[in-house]
Amino acid sequence: MSAISSAPTTTTTCRDFADNEELLLYLYADLSRLSEFASEDIIIHPVHDHQQLIQGIEAAQAHENALIEGTGGTLVMDVEFVEAYPEVGVVAGVLRGRKGGAGGFGRAFPAAIGDSNPG
Repeated sequence: MSAISSAPTTTTTCRDFADNEELLLYLYADLSRLSEFASEDIIIHPVHDHQQLIQGIEAAQAHENALIEGTGGTLVMDVEFVEAYPEVGVVAGVLRGRKGGAGGFGRAFPAAIGDSNPG
């Protein structure tokens, strides 16, 4: 499977993935590249705020960038579950990082992220 980004805020990227699960694992290994492959109508469901929906590629990447910046670039996601279908993908796990990127372990947040069209 090939994934090609058409997001206006990124350069076009083409990379081959065996399936949508592999694509999602690749994306969440480095959250800064979300907009390289996620669809324009991505929806993120932050577990820490069940009332909030983050909709659209620009808002989703801004959300991820804020998390990365808030941890001084130490943010990682320990993926615990991936469910990938042709039209919907879900990634669940724990986000870890250090506040400001320094000192000891910060705080872990469970995360569930859905993309209405991961590939």
